[in-house]
Amino acid sequence: MDPQGTAQVSAVGSALNLAARLQSLAGPGMVVVSDQTRRLSRGIFEYQDLGRHALKGFDAPVQVWRVIGESRPRSRFHALRAATLTPLVDRQSELDALRQLWDSARAGRGHAVLLTSEPGVGKSRLADEVARQIAGGDAVRLWFYCAPHLQGSPLAPLVRQIALAAGFAERDDDDARLQKLLALIPHAAQGAADALPLLANLLAIGSKGMDARLEMSPQRRKRRLFEVLMLLLARAAARGPVLMVVEDLHWIDPTSEELLGRIVEEVGRLPVLAIFTARPEFQPHWPDAAPLVPMRLAPLDRPDAIAMIGLLCGERRVPEQTVAQIADRADGLPLFIEDLTRDVLELAELPANDGATERSRASFAVPATLSDALMSRLDRLGSAKAVAQIGAVIGREIPYQLLAGVAARSEEELKEALHRLVEAGLMIRRPSTEVMTYGFKHALVRDAAYSSLLKKGQTALHARVARTLVEQFPEVAESQPEVLAHHFEAAGDTDSAVHYLLQAAKQSTRRSGFVEAIAQLQRALGLLDGLPPSGARTRRALRAHLALGSVYAEHRGFSSPESGAAYRTALGLCRELGEAPEIFPVLAGVGSYEITRANFAHCRALAEECLTRAGAQQAVPMLVMGHLLLGGTLFLTAEFAAARRELGEAIRLYEQDQATRRGRQALYIQDQKSTGLCYLALALTTLGDLEGGRRAGERGLEHSRSLGGAHTINFSLCYLAAVHHFRRDAREALRRATESLELAREQGFATWIGVSQMIRGEALVSEGKLEAGLGEITAGMAAHRSMDALTYQPFGLSLLVKGLLAAGRLDEALVAVDEALAISGRTGERFYLAELLRLKGRVLAERGSNAEAERWLREAIGIARAQGARLFALRAAVSLCGALERTRREAALREVLAPVLGTFGDDVDAPDLREARSLLAPG
Repeated sequence: MDPQGTAQVSAVGSALNLAARLQSLAGPGMVVVSDQTRRLSRGIFEYQDLGRHALKGFDAPVQVWRVIGESRPRSRFHALRAATLTPLVDRQSELDALRQLWDSARAGRGHAVLLTSEPGVGKSRLADEVARQIAGGDAVRLWFYCAPHLQGSPLAPLVRQIALAAGFAERDDDDARLQKLLALIPHAAQGAADALPLLANLLAIGSKGMDARLEMSPQRRKRRLFEVLMLLLARAAARGPVLMVVEDLHWIDPTSEELLGRIVEEVGRLPVLAIFTARPEFQPHWPDAAPLVPMRLAPLDRPDAIAMIGLLCGERRVPEQTVAQIADRADGLPLFIEDLTRDVLELAELPANDGATERSRASFAVPATLSDALMSRLDRLGSAKAVAQIGAVIGREIPYQLLAGVAARSEEELKEALHRLVEAGLMIRRPSTEVMTYGFKHALVRDAAYSSLLKKGQTALHARVARTLVEQFPEVAESQPEVLAHHFEAAGDTDSAVHYLLQAAKQSTRRSGFVEAIAQLQRALGLLDGLPPSGARTRRALRAHLALGSVYAEHRGFSSPESGAAYRTALGLCRELGEAPEIFPVLAGVGSYEITRANFAHCRALAEECLTRAGAQQAVPMLVMGHLLLGGTLFLTAEFAAARRELGEAIRLYEQDQATRRGRQALYIQDQKSTGLCYLALALTTLGDLEGGRRAGERGLEHSRSLGGAHTINFSLCYLAAVHHFRRDAREALRRATESLELAREQGFATWIGVSQMIRGEALVSEGKLEAGLGEITAGMAAHRSMDALTYQPFGLSLLVKGLLAAGRLDEALVAVDEALAISGRTGERFYLAELLRLKGRVLAERGSNAEAERWLREAIGIARAQGARLFALRAAVSLCGALERTRREAALREVLAPVLGTFGDDVDAPDLREARSLLAPG
């Protein structure tokens, strides 16, 4: 760049001297080049041989070529690759099959092919041949690469491809990148409005003003992202048939594999041929019915191996004994054949077939292994070997600017070294819109270059790469922290590696890559285990376990054992440190786990600890959390009046505190005020304040919607449906439960699917739709139990009992109610105990066991009165009066039902109250 910022191109070194000498040989309007230039550009231009010329400053005659004109290759991509492609032998049947699939794709019926073989058999070469020979000039080519150090990075192959497709440049700021991303999106397509923030989030680009569009569950965000990516694929297919190649699936990350499964399912409706290459050990986790075409490449047989050696030798003569040795040692692997043959030719320095005497057979030494051949070729490259080693440390793909930053060589030296590596067939230059990128021809070549370094050299180079990325490429640290973690780990810098692994886990979670986030956090913990004990190590481990608990909670629910184990470990580390700011989110996480597992004694202890700590620090949000946890626990254990006080205090503090009032809560997935109002609505309804309970539930939903968080809205809808169920308002219960269920399914909130579906099922039963209702209840119970949640299991069983009672399936109803009572007895979940006792009395009454039924119904009334559960006491009294014979019913009406009903105001209306008043009405 000149001082004005204008790009300048200059030539230095031996290339400039050669160009000056060649110029003297060129006539007017003539372009002449050296043999090296012709080889590099073969396929793009056509040439005339001008013979060898002695040039000043050069020891040997130089082969000179005249440029005749531009050739007509299918595409620049194939022209650039053609000069380095291995001769293709014995793959005609595979090419014919792929040609048929391509023709089908061009006609609109796409296919996905899984191409497998051992390393070096020619998977990538065959895919190249499809691009070069079969796909036409109108084809859209998408090429993706998986890498071992990116297996833990969600959608890593896609991130690079989208950046290339958008044409990102190093000088681009976030706004410029957003504009380039926007150009990729078809605005008229359905769902295009969400595309930009989703893609910006994927590429870790700041997107101010668009965050509101990402307010959805991680599962929903991933589904929407997949929809956007499929939209982009469809847009590419609209421009022309698409050849999509994804290489090395044995190193693919789980989220990318999931996306490919989606593509496999959809590809039949698009003009796309997708070729996936993998080693035999790769087993896709896609449905067995997925329309995948398997294709296995076998090593070459001996005649084909010898034919390939002949093609590689070209005009040079190699003794038959040497050819046989190459064929024997290569074992049919084309990569091995190519590299052994190249090595033999380079070592022997055979002249062209121009009548010169052939060297003695003794000079044709054949390396014993592929590694020996590759190492021999690297050793002969002199200083270029060191560049290959640096590239091997960087990875399979090597951005030129990063290589330049690490290599600390002049541009002339570096480009000369890269040129020699490309000429030697060890590396290729990958086509790119903006970023100059090199790559090793095969993973085995990269492995050989890497293994040629001593351990000390590997460590030092990884450290240099990591420092260069941090200092010169901050956008990589932002968008691909797992890459820095990999290099810092290999450099032995555990602290930095753990830091970037934690960053990578956060980013993976944002991309809904929960499996990858879990693996990254576990890897961080594994690294920390290797460090000597210290306060710093304990703090890092605490943060990792806290993050792990949160990821498991989002991925599998708060009730998952893995989430609980991570949070409990984090709590132990907090106590070990004595004072840690993370104690409150840890207590929140442990409390959320314990309350879903019905460990109520532990919940109380945690709530009390939280209140004590928060009171000492005057931390209002923490006080809110403590009152909420205690209030929720008291409700579930049927201490309704105490629960009402705690929940009311939580709501009061929330509204009093400006930060919490603005909804800036990080300790709960759902908002704290909404949580408090939901529990309070149930508590008030149970206590007999039916209108107060309904208003609290409606306020909770209104507040949740004002905040806009999908999880909070879902929580409020589910609890409001439960409030209407408590009130026996089947129509409203059905409406709210259906809303809750639909939102939970859309967003992927497994926590709310089960309970919403159970309440919806009971509402359907109440409206006379017995079979449909029972099916919903059963499915909801299965979904809830799959979450490892114990809380609300007795409640769910009570809904099943009601459905079975309505269907006349009394024996099954009795079994279900006994199971519910047993669980309630074990866990201490007693908020619905009076209802369970009443339901058992009703089942027994229907079976004709009146005396036993009366005993259970009276016990239900006694429990409800002791709990202050006026609504349940009234309902049990009505059931008792209905079960007694006429002579005893009058006394029960006066002595049992009338006193309970009298505690309700005359202006209160609900089905239970109407039924009670009807029983007490004269006549």
